[in-house]
Amino acid sequence: MGEPPCDQDGVVTPHDDYDLIPDDALLVRYVQKMHLAPQDDGRQRLSSGAFSATSKDRDRYRGMSVDIYSLLLRDGKKIAARMPPGHEGAILLGAGCLRQLGLKIGPDPMDAADPYHACVWGVSRGLAKRIRKNCCDRWLIQPPNTAPI
Repeated sequence: MGEPPCDQDGVVTPHDDYDLIPDDALLVRYVQKMHLAPQDDGRQRLSSGAFSATSKDRDRYRGMSVDIYSLLLRDGKKIAARMPPGHEGAILLGAGCLRQLGLKIGPDPMDAADPYHACVWGVSRGLAKRIRKNCCDRWLIQPPNTAPI
């Protein structure tokens, strides 16, 4: 993975980095409690809201934040230690599946201390439902009382 393309303000622009190989590049999405919906059996299921794009006021290109799992593994990083406050779990998404939906995936390093951050660009409400249904590989950290993927 090289340096991601940036606009005139230095903000990373949507791009597809094919160094993220479909078969082995899995992406970690951190799940907030509000993205767990109750089911009739008393358990919670992951809602499609977990896969929404960042609001335009926070990210002009509306990327969905993820971490590149293969890089986290390579560097021995613990997923639980990276979970932001207010998040309940972490799920793996398949890069190949996301690309089959027409989405772009590329690195978007937050700073030199966080080279693991990436974005998925092009997520709409309808695609968020398809991501939940088709692209979730497995829970890395499964919140209590939640249904399996």
